[in-house]
Amino acid sequence: KRYLRYYNLTKSFVKGSKVLDIGAAYGTGAELFIKKGYLVDVIEPDNNKFNYITKKIGLNVVARSIENFNSNNLNYDLIILANCLEHLDNPFKVLRNINNLLNSEGILYLDLPILWRYVTWSDSLYLTHKSYFSEENLEYFVNKAGFSIIKKIKTKNDSEDPLDIGLILKKSKNNLNFSLKT
Repeated sequence: KRYLRYYNLTKSFVKGSKVLDIGAAYGTGAELFIKKGYLVDVIEPDNNKFNYITKKIGLNVVARSIENFNSNNLNYDLIILANCLEHLDNPFKVLRNINNLLNSEGILYLDLPILWRYVTWSDSLYLTHKSYFSEENLEYFVNKAGFSIIKKIKTKNDSEDPLDIGLILKKSKNNLNFSLKT
């Protein structure tokens, strides 16, 4: 359901067929995009999920982590970073890297929880989350990473979950190719 929602949200903005799914899990979303006619690469760090998507599904895993993925010869039309940014050690560096991986017309779909929408503090301090964002600082953050917001939505992955934020982003007109030296 989530990836069908991502597809429906982004399809009118995407001008091409090359997709990168970061944090592909078991490849469900990548498979959906393949069925819709896209060429999909994935990044998946978890060993069990990596083995499943390479051996059972046969997806092209281009890297085990986005932090270490740097390819100047790949230009994606769409990159999906859903419920991953909050788990990364250096989210700003990752967004700059993603900016360099998109072609000039490329789109980034970013989906993540917003700190203040959680039901309890124990929910918001979930141990695998390394970074937390408010709606305002997320917008500032993506702008500083060289993106502009095309569309903003509030979304739920499950009816019991608090609202997350979904952003459809494109490179800013005044975006410069960032050096990855940080």
